Amino acid sequence: MNCPIKLFWCFSFVLLGVAGQAQEDILQVVTKNIEKTINYEEGYQLFIDGEKADVQIESWEKKKISVSIALTAKHADRKIAERDLESMRYDIEVVGKKIYVRNQLVLKSDQPKPESTFKAKYVFTVPADCPIDLRNHFGKAEISDLKRGIAVKSEFTEILLNNIQGSIGVETRFGDVDGKQLSGEMNIESTRSDITLTQLKGRVNINAKYGKIKIDAQRSLVDLNIKAEKTDILFMNPATETYSFDLAAYYGDISVPEMMSFEIKEEKALNKAELNLPKQEAKVSIQTSFGNIVVLRVE
Repeated sequence: MNCPIKLFWCFSFVLLGVAGQAQEDILQVVTKNIEKTINYEEGYQLFIDGEKADVQIESWEKKKISVSIALTAKHADRKIAERDLESMRYDIEVVGKKIYVRNQLVLKSDQPKPESTFKAKYVFTVPADCPIDLRNHFGKAEISDLKRGIAVKSEFTEILLNNIQGSIGVETRFGDVDGKQLSGEMNIESTRSDITLTQLKGRVNINAKYGKIKIDAQRSLVDLNIKAEKTDILFMNPATETYSFDLAAYYGDISVPEMMSFEIKEEKALNKAELNLPKQEAKVSIQTSFGNIVVLRVE
């Protein structure tokens, strides 16, 4: 008769122990919010340097730059989270016509190593013609509705671009790029990143290693030049009367629509496909090694 009672008490202690452990594991979140507005003049530039940051940039009609920063520390012990958050510093500095915004971890010599998990969130609202230089590590960048382009250098950061005009430069490692409605001069350097671009206008240059590239262009594309290594490339919906193609795959395959009059050349280590139009409007040049090239029409 005593066995069931002992089993019941043991089971109760186990449940209490699990509940206590779960309560200890609940993260306490401490946040510091900063808001600032800066008057904008022609010729100003915005430089953003983020660390573990999610960055959102959009435009408005006002001649001002609105900056909103949220710095967050998470830890099971709220006092530790509060202590560690004091080590996460931010700067908003105007030097001449250059505006610098950054966050960084600053420790004093006698200060213990932080135990919390940090995160920063930036929200910028800027004039559409404000040039922007963004650097970020471990986060996400969402950028839209700019007329003077943007420069991005990042690692482990997902990059989303929408309705960007002008000069667009992206250098990314371990961070995918998704761009829509991009026009102007675009240059992308990527390593271990997937790239998806749609509704392109202008000239596009891509150098890629270890990833996948998907291009869905339109008639107003002027030139596309891709040089890749260990990367598969998909070019969708080519206008048959618009594009000329020069495709080369070293140790890879090339697939093109039968309705398009490509000249196919197959060698031991190199496959080539060419299509030259007498009145070409756009030139597509794609080279990849240890990857495949597919040109696909979707009706």
